Amino acid sequence: MFGWGAITTDGKTATDVLQKVTATDLPEDDCATEYDREIICNRGVTPETGTCKGDKGGPLVLYVNGIAYAMGVDSTGVEPCLFAPSHFTRITSNVAFISSEITGG
Repeated sequence: MFGWGAITTDGKTATDVLQKVTATDLPEDDCATEYDREIICNRGVTPETGTCKGDKGGPLVLYVNGIAYAMGVDSTGVEPCLFAPSHFTRITSNVAFISSEITGG
């Protein structure tokens, strides 16, 4: 996870330094009750880390053999920040929409 969002649980303290959080995905069933399968849920490996205000639209990146792959886009916010799982829209579930927007709709 990357972002320029708030760095405190109340969402009031911003940063001018790009933040990076190492995250672990949560099982799909943990998200399915509240969100559909197009959502990737995760949380920071370090306690009290994750997305917050100002991070929306930021990437969820998976590194494979040193190559970065964008897997999700930060899409929802839960307060207080950093205690609940982060939610990312799954890019592969929206390729047609993304392609149509890039090529002018």
